[in-house]
Amino acid sequence: MRSPLMMLSLLALMACGDKDESSTDSVPVVDDSDDSETDDSKTDDSTDDTGPEVIDVDGDGSPADEDCDDNDAEVNPGAQEICDGIDNDCDELTDDADDSVDLGSVQTWFDDADGDGYGAGDGVQVCAPPEGTVNVDGDCAPDDAAVSPGAAEVCDSGADNNCDGLADDADPSLDPSSASTFYADADEDSYGAPGDTIIACEAPAGAVSDDSDCDDGDAAVNPVADEVCDGADNNCDGLTDDADPALDVTTTTTFYTDGDSDGFGDDDNPVFACTLPSGAVTDSTDCDDFDSTVNPDGDEVCDGIDNDCDEDVDADDASVDLSTGSTFYTDGDGDGYGLTDEAVFACEAPAGTSAVDGDCDDLDELISPAADEVCDGADNDCDDDVDDDDSSLDASSGTLFYTDGDNDGYGDSSASFYACSLPSGAAADDGDCDDAESAVNPGAVEVCNTGLDEDCSGDENDCGFGGDVLTADADYSYTGTASVNFGYELASGDWNDDGFMDLAIGAQNSKNTDAKSAAGRVYIAYGPLPSTMTFDLEEDAVFEGVNSSDYLGKSITSGGDLDGDGIPELLMGAYAYNDGGVSDNGTVLLAYGGSTWSGTISATSADARIYGDLKSDQFGQVVRLIGDVDGDGYDELAVGANVADYGGTNSGVVYIIPGSATRYSGAMAASTIAGVAFAGDTGDRLGDLRNIGQGFDLNGDGLADVALGSVENTTVGTDGGIVYFYYGDSALLYSGGLAASGAADVRFLPAGASDNLGEGIGAPGDVDGDGYDELLLGAIGYDDPAGSLSFSGGAFLINGSSTLLSGDVTVSTAATATVTGAVGSDNLGAWVSGGDLNNDGLDDLVLGSTGYDYGGSSNTGAAFVFYGPVSGALVATDADALLAGPATGSAAAMGRAATVFDADADGAMDVFVGASSSGTVYGYLGGGL
Repeated sequence: MRSPLMMLSLLALMACGDKDESSTDSVPVVDDSDDSETDDSKTDDSTDDTGPEVIDVDGDGSPADEDCDDNDAEVNPGAQEICDGIDNDCDELTDDADDSVDLGSVQTWFDDADGDGYGAGDGVQVCAPPEGTVNVDGDCAPDDAAVSPGAAEVCDSGADNNCDGLADDADPSLDPSSASTFYADADEDSYGAPGDTIIACEAPAGAVSDDSDCDDGDAAVNPVADEVCDGADNNCDGLTDDADPALDVTTTTTFYTDGDSDGFGDDDNPVFACTLPSGAVTDSTDCDDFDSTVNPDGDEVCDGIDNDCDEDVDADDASVDLSTGSTFYTDGDGDGYGLTDEAVFACEAPAGTSAVDGDCDDLDELISPAADEVCDGADNDCDDDVDDDDSSLDASSGTLFYTDGDNDGYGDSSASFYACSLPSGAAADDGDCDDAESAVNPGAVEVCNTGLDEDCSGDENDCGFGGDVLTADADYSYTGTASVNFGYELASGDWNDDGFMDLAIGAQNSKNTDAKSAAGRVYIAYGPLPSTMTFDLEEDAVFEGVNSSDYLGKSITSGGDLDGDGIPELLMGAYAYNDGGVSDNGTVLLAYGGSTWSGTISATSADARIYGDLKSDQFGQVVRLIGDVDGDGYDELAVGANVADYGGTNSGVVYIIPGSATRYSGAMAASTIAGVAFAGDTGDRLGDLRNIGQGFDLNGDGLADVALGSVENTTVGTDGGIVYFYYGDSALLYSGGLAASGAADVRFLPAGASDNLGEGIGAPGDVDGDGYDELLLGAIGYDDPAGSLSFSGGAFLINGSSTLLSGDVTVSTAATATVTGAVGSDNLGAWVSGGDLNNDGLDDLVLGSTGYDYGGSSNTGAAFVFYGPVSGALVATDADALLAGPATGSAAAMGRAATVFDADADGAMDVFVGASSSGTVYGYLGGGL
């Protein structure tokens, strides 16, 4: 039964329920409009007798001065206080503070101790909720916030989570996501079928949590079962029998590997499987599973193997097939070779047999196919060939023979061989030095100058010249005219580059083709040289002067290569030639090698012409190609002008003109092309005929040295002479003008006055074989040491050495060999030179003695030859050979000029000597065969 207070409140509320809709009817309306505009019947002075105006804005019947909120019709002194946080009845009390509050507006609040939004207990009725209360009850677990009527029922061991009086599986509102999935286990093996599921908190009877049973109708099939050979997947891993590595091998069958696929397996290699695997068999009796021919069904053969696996091998096995064995042969002599016609078959060689046949004598162990064929008349190696007929003959068992190509009974020692008997075309004696020439052998007699070593002695000294050699015995005899001094100067070289040496002969007093007296000529004879020639008739070419008294040919030279092309040049002096209109300034003609000159060639047609600078210089008195002084690969040219006043009156001068790849051409002054000019002292006449040395390297440094003679020098005494010597040096060649005396490295001095040292300066070569060139100096006025042979002349040999000479050196004390003339006035030393005339490897001396008397004829002259080595104090008559001048009954001046070269190309040097006073030149073959 509701209380009277509640009923009254409800009635009040009902009375006020439509206040919003009726409020406009109860609120007075004040009209402010102008009466005169709306009702003309009214006037401004009408009277209002209603009394003071009452204000009620919200129209709730309570004047504004009594209403505590005249803007809210539900608030006034007559209103019912309700739970809304407002003083509804204007008694200055609100909600629960006002005892007149309408209980119908009050709510019931329940304790919510666990804060889950649901309360418990009886609750309290107030407007404002007390702390820790809610207006919803029904919480069956006030202290558990997870339990309330709003919670979801979950599987949690029997708790009623949603306060509906049911728990877990008993509550149909159970949250299935909190439950577990179970699987039917029909075969009760603790493993369920994956397709038959049950959702529950706890496993129902006949269900399990595992779904891995692959056959729920067979309790023996499940994941923990053993895989066995039965065709089923017992352990549910998707693999069956042999495919499953977890297979229980105790349930398998034993098979055996058949590696050679012969149907028999290897007992040492078992294979456990449910079914027979590939490469395996059930048999285990194979004794070699790598060889398909070896197994219990194999045939025993001779091969050292148990082919049929019965543990017996080859001949030990009674079943062996002997046809598979080898053939052996009776070997009676034990030499490893048997008789072909005595054969047996067996797996191994029986005693006294051999696997190799072919023995042709089974009683001799030294005879077999393996034996060496030797010279004994037997077929040692059983090839049906005996001794020399057998190509495999051991030659060392024979006799040493020599090929005898010329059938002279002597064989070639370099072509030896062994044979059992002497074959045709062979000899038992060797030593033949020319097996293509029957006249040459150790038993032949030597014949000189045939070019053959007939007796194979190798000794060339037996040939060549020795003793007194007369002009009648000369190998070459060339005749000119005595009055023109034919043969006054000689030179040689292969100018046409044909491999044969050529000869040039000077005749400075010859007329030219224009009959100009003493224009001078140089005759050319090309090699190979004939034994005789007549000049101004048979020469191959001739160079001639232009004017009278040019004296072309008084000095000529070759043996050097100015332009470095490998072919020597020919240079010819015409010391009185008026070149460029200057009287007697002299000139030198240069003809480069490589051309074949022919006919008559004028001086003006030479390749180049070098002339003296001043009148009466007599440039060209001596001309020499002296070798490569500066080491640039080109030889140098030295030219003397003996009366030039270069260093004083008649001092004389020698110009050194460098070689070059660029050829000289045209006419040019010596001073414009010379690298250095050496001036003699006053009156020296430096640069006179034959006073310049040619082609030697005294210290072996590879540079040609320079030697200049002055026969009239007075350093030691009147006309004592001197030789200035300069070691080869690149700086020397470009020194300009030098005083010959001051610039010299060495000054070779004479023994005394009138020696005329330097008349002849020669380069004999290496006379003693020590590797250094020697220097040969002539002094035609030298007296013998005893002083009894006045003007006998002398020649001095200065040895080359790496030790350099310096200062003043007296030749008579420094020479290792001194040769004096045989008698007074012999004038030995007019011309000095040398070469290897006997071809023994040592160079020899050739010394001219123009005053020598031979055969009762005065001044026939001679050339003396001394074979190297030469040393000590010698006299001309000690010579190994004397080349005597012609016995014409008058002076011939043999020995005034000579040239040494290989005229006949036999490898040995030959010598040609001029006898200008008789107009002849003679040639003598050197020590060739």
